[in-house]
Amino acid sequence: MAAIEAAPERYAERLEDFKALPPTYVRAALQGFREATRRDVDLAWPALPGLAEWICERPAVIPEQSNDSDWHGHDADWLPTRFAIVDMLEDAIKKDVLPVDLDPLAWKIIDTLSEDESECLCYDEPDSLEKDVWSYSLNTLRPRAVRVALNYIERRFMQLKTEGKSIDNVPEILSYLDKHLNPAVEKCLSVRP
Repeated sequence: MAAIEAAPERYAERLEDFKALPPTYVRAALQGFREATRRDVDLAWPALPGLAEWICERPAVIPEQSNDSDWHGHDADWLPTRFAIVDMLEDAIKKDVLPVDLDPLAWKIIDTLSEDESECLCYDEPDSLEKDVWSYSLNTLRPRAVRVALNYIERRFMQLKTEGKSIDNVPEILSYLDKHLNPAVEKCLSVRP
């Protein structure tokens, strides 16, 4: 992570190579790129969402592999890497460094991660109402992805406003809001605490 943060341009050209690595290393790479973004380093953004899209296409859970030589610090699946994607996109959107031409791909990734069902507290499950919904909203993927979606929507709103257009001109955003803000459709309690 520190090597990528220090010299992200060296690694941005080789993002395809990261696909051959275990999830732990891919996550660390994304965290390094995120830290570089926080330091206002200009990154090769077209490649990063491409890697993120590839990760989102992988099954979140990797079938258990028996490896006696593995130490317990490795990520067992792609879920922590997906968290890293959300964090990276959140910083890119807030710092307004994500190129506008990548908006469709960024939106596709955000929309995909907003459908994550791991650790989802559902309205129709009585046990969910007894849990700390606020903690789940901060520490689970789906609500965090929805928050990034709201950051993205705010950014698009400002872009459209300068063009004299309305958010009504973006049907995928309206559809997204209808789905995730409606408790009859969005069953994840931690999305709407």
